[in-house]
Amino acid sequence: MKKRILILAALIFLIPIGLFFYCTKEPEEKVCNVKNPIKDLPWLCELVNQYKKEEGSTNSYIYQCIYNNGMEGFYIEPCGNCTTYEAYLYNCSGDKLLQIRERDYPGILNEWNIEIKKLIWTNTKNYY
Repeated sequence: MKKRILILAALIFLIPIGLFFYCTKEPEEKVCNVKNPIKDLPWLCELVNQYKKEEGSTNSYIYQCIYNNGMEGFYIEPCGNCTTYEAYLYNCSGDKLLQIRERDYPGILNEWNIEIKKLIWTNTKNYY
């Protein structure tokens, strides 16, 4: 009888703790239905490998973004330290949707409703 009471008390104590940790677990963030777009999207992995070869000569940046009120994609600056600004908007499939030049910026961002979410890759070692 004592053994049953101890088991019941342990369950009464452990179940709420387990539920607390289960419910407070951070949801997994996915971009374009993958956890790690740099590794899991072949076209983006290939682009990163290309930028890695240019490391030191150019500062490349890849940002997760939202465009057109909810579409996921990537805002890519292949040469952040070049004298003329140029960036590209890609969808999740790797289709280049838009080329953004300095003269178009920031009007085109407003037109396409592009919202930069976060930096997901750079070949710049001194990025803070």
